[in-house]
Order: sequence, then C-alpha cells, then structure tokens
Amino acid sequence: MRRLELMKTLRPLDLSLDQVRELLEAIDLATSGEQGPGEDDSALTQLSVVRALAESRVESMRGQIVRLEQLARDLRMIERGEDRAALRRS
Repeated sequence: MRRLELMKTLRPLDLSLDQVRELLEAIDLATSGEQGPGEDDSALTQLSVVRALAESRVESMRGQIVRLEQLARDLRMIERGEDRAALRRS
C-alpha cells in the first residue's frame, strides 16, 4: 500500500517508468542496510536527484498558487464592482 501512495505522489514529477523503477530500487537499497561498496553512494545520489526535482516542482507550484490567488482576488473585486480595471492592470 505504501508503494502505491508513493507512486501517486511521484505522478506530478513526470518521471519515466525506468526512473520510477530506479528510484524504488534506490529507496529499497538505502533503507535495507545491505548496501555493498559504492551501492550506497549510487542510491543516495538517485534519492538526492529526485528530492531536488520534487523541491523544484514545489517551488514552481507555489508560484502558480500565488498567481491563481491573485487572479481570484481580482475577479472577486470585479464581481463586487470594486475595481473594474483589475484585469487590465494584470
């Protein structure tokens, strides 16, 4: 069940199936405690790459949220007749 939730969470990152498979293998390796020489570094590198991608996507989505919130405020003002020029300024 936990893997299914992880798969759903990964969807916005637009990873290929191979990338998802590699990430799952890296997670398994990093959490198993059974890494051989060099395997730990490879798994941690893979985890770091996907973490950075996720953080980048979060920042992008925050920007989208800010713009959508501003649009909603502008439209609310127009609906109330408070500022008919709000959309022209944007």
